[in-house]
Amino acid sequence: MFQHETQPENHLERSRPLPVQPASQDAEVQRKRMLIALGILLMGASILLLASLSRVPPVLGCAVAFGAGIGCIVVSAQTLLQEETPHAILGRASSAINSLVTVAQVAGFLIAGYVTHWIGIRRIYECVGLAMLLTAAFAYLRGRQRLPRASTGELPPTVAN
Repeated sequence: MFQHETQPENHLERSRPLPVQPASQDAEVQRKRMLIALGILLMGASILLLASLSRVPPVLGCAVAFGAGIGCIVVSAQTLLQEETPHAILGRASSAINSLVTVAQVAGFLIAGYVTHWIGIRRIYECVGLAMLLTAAFAYLRGRQRLPRASTGELPPTVAN
């Protein structure tokens, strides 16, 4: 009575091909990359300012700027990840990114605790702030580049197997 479709043996075969995105969508991707760079800049500047502040009201302002930077980064990065990653590997890509972030946080706590003993907390804030400003400059320059897009939904052989 009903015709049953045969299911592919490999779940990757069910993935949809990646559409070729027009220039307007390239501009949207570039806008999200710039928003990530802005978020890193806000975080870096606020951390750098925190190193020199001792009064509560300016510190609260830096905390607001830091939070705004986090918001810019997280929302834009998650959106890009979901839009740019092939559906067949989206779960694996998200898991890998979450694992890397978690490991980086733990490593950062351990390293900062040890180094703070030797150079002090203000110097840590200065170093991290400068590193984030350099990262923001790199993200800005990299975000302005137009990267090639895949025109087919085929996955590289290492991912497909």
